[in-house]
Amino acid sequence: MSVVIVSARKPEFFQMSHPLYEVVTGEGLMRPCFKTRTGLYSGESAQMVENSLNIHGDEILYVGDHIYTDVSQFKVHLRWRTALICRELEEEYKALIHSRGPRATVVELINQKEVVGDLFNQLRLALQRRTKGRPAQTLAATNMDDRELTENMQKLLIVMQRLQYSLLLAQLFAQHAMSKVGEEFMAGVLDHLPSILAFTAPLPNSYDRIQPNTWSGAYQCWGKEREAHCIFYYLAMCIVIGKLN
Repeated sequence: MSVVIVSARKPEFFQMSHPLYEVVTGEGLMRPCFKTRTGLYSGESAQMVENSLNIHGDEILYVGDHIYTDVSQFKVHLRWRTALICRELEEEYKALIHSRGPRATVVELINQKEVVGDLFNQLRLALQRRTKGRPAQTLAATNMDDRELTENMQKLLIVMQRLQYSLLLAQLFAQHAMSKVGEEFMAGVLDHLPSILAFTAPLPNSYDRIQPNTWSGAYQCWGKEREAHCIFYYLAMCIVIGKLN
């Protein structure tokens, strides 16, 4: 069954009922009717669509391109399943896929730097304990004298510096997994963030919640998959965290 409805008058289509007309000619001649079947129609309402098709709620998948009239309203009033077409995310998705290799390199370099840093801290702690007459807590440090400990710490520092340099280059090539437009959008949101707070935090009590170390986004920054940032970038989507109170 294929039904086409024009002049639906969204968002009234979801909440109000309008007369239903069937388009019967190519010139647009219409006639009143009370139930849909295969064909082209004008008017009607979402409830009449459910009754005509004899399906309701999450049995229906609605595809749209407007986050308010096509997604939000259907969820609130009808409980239909919704799919959003957002062409602006195509370039973000391409940037995300393109950056997979560099981002994997970044993760690997971070892990290597953490391992080297942990070993450096163990040797430094062993040297500090030895100066106070206490035994080292690791077997590797126990078998080294002071000169060997110092030399190995210097070597580890050089390794960490090289890893840091490689990490900076890898992060540069990764480009935050954003397109050029995505980067400009993020920069614009950050620049105007104090003004945006008038909408995302409209009440005095809102600012009592926006405090450091409370996962409420107290700093003017962005990050990835972390609610501690006021803006986080997730799966090629720029989402402004607005905690309405």
